[in-house]
Amino acid sequence: MAMQDELAYTDCAYLAIAAIQKDYTAWEVEITLRQIRIAAKHSYEKSRQRGALLCAG
Repeated sequence: MAMQDELAYTDCAYLAIAAIQKDYTAWEVEITLRQIRIAAKHSYEKSRQRGALLCAG
């Protein structure tokens, strides 16, 4: 998971541990981490596109 989206493994692990300690279910943690990964991926892709546009402009 972390390698797919270039997120640090420890970031995902700390989020999951904290959520489970707060009595969230494993399913809720999985859904939330998936949403975070998707948002981070889109943000990363947009920043790369902006960088490419700035270099081309």
